[in-house]
Amino acid sequence: MYSPLLVNVAILSTLVGHGLAHKWFVPYSDSSCKNRTDDGSHRLSVEGNTVNNWKITQGYPGQTPFWDVSFPSATSAPGGSGKQVWWKLDERADPGCRIQLMQEYTQGGYGNVVPGMPWGNVFISADQPGCYFSQLRDKAQLGGTFCCGHDDCTAMNAGNHALDRRQLEEYEHDSGTVIEARGGSVAARAAEVVSQMKPTPEELSVITEDSVSKRDEFGDCKAEDMIGPFINAGKQTMIGSVQTCTSSPCTFSSSSAIGVSSTLSQSKTTTVDVGGQMSVTVTAGLAWPFAATGSTTIGASISRAVAQGTDTSMTNSTTVTVANTFGLPLGTTGFATFTATYKCWSAKVSCGGNKTPGWTLCHPQLNADKSIQGDFNVVIVG
Repeated sequence: MYSPLLVNVAILSTLVGHGLAHKWFVPYSDSSCKNRTDDGSHRLSVEGNTVNNWKITQGYPGQTPFWDVSFPSATSAPGGSGKQVWWKLDERADPGCRIQLMQEYTQGGYGNVVPGMPWGNVFISADQPGCYFSQLRDKAQLGGTFCCGHDDCTAMNAGNHALDRRQLEEYEHDSGTVIEARGGSVAARAAEVVSQMKPTPEELSVITEDSVSKRDEFGDCKAEDMIGPFINAGKQTMIGSVQTCTSSPCTFSSSSAIGVSSTLSQSKTTTVDVGGQMSVTVTAGLAWPFAATGSTTIGASISRAVAQGTDTSMTNSTTVTVANTFGLPLGTTGFATFTATYKCWSAKVSCGGNKTPGWTLCHPQLNADKSIQGDFNVVIVG
């Protein structure tokens, strides 16, 4: 029998554990995690390589920064580009949670292509104690975070849905209750969890520009005050399958077809006047392409207006194949990912009425041969 009181108590007790528990990925120079990198540091380090230098105190969507990391005594990566560092996780993550390390996107900016993206490319995602491999750029900008619950861990899984499914199963086993936990105060997170305890709607189909009929469009939208172009990272996406190195040396091939599209986002919920005493409200986040049950959208018209204003072309539902090879040290498990590069413009738009700011249109950067620009990475899992 359902009991709101019992559910609330269970949620609060669990969230207290999530909110107060600090986790550490401590750097080592060897695959057994026996030799600490005593000269390892970052911009915010206190004197000496103490455990507290690497304490992760913020969960998704936040992150604990480790700026300008330096590991002088660590093994140089092949070719001398960066360092090979092993990270020790001493404790199991809380039930339903994973702990991650990220490296800043080479594209610099993020969040316009896919609102709610994590701060950087994940390179370690773990819920079990272990010694985890990384290859880092010199003076890399790193961030540590953790996710709890299906929604947040889906945002952090780089498209590997086996990770958040496993966490969901473990959480159900441990607590008997599935919850969504986010950052913030314990009370605020508990209130949010309770408010989300309702049936999950089926995933809605994505409407593309080609599926919108002429009657649904707002033909007189105009873009003004364009700023750009500037570069943004797309979503980190798994390519190929998870691999484990059981006999060194290990080199794996990875390949996958990924879908890319121009995107339009809005920084805040906005009401757009469309003339004739009519208006359309657009919620903050992705405005095109978007999931919706209705057949009417202003997103296509605004996207086209910004594209025309920037003398660019829309890319809709294009599939490209990305492929690469990657190596894993003996005993490690991981998978390859690709993060596409987008070129973006921000603008103010009017559609027969008021001029609204906060619109950002981004196009995937395709080469002449239809290949796509972006970065390959490897995520080590445990």
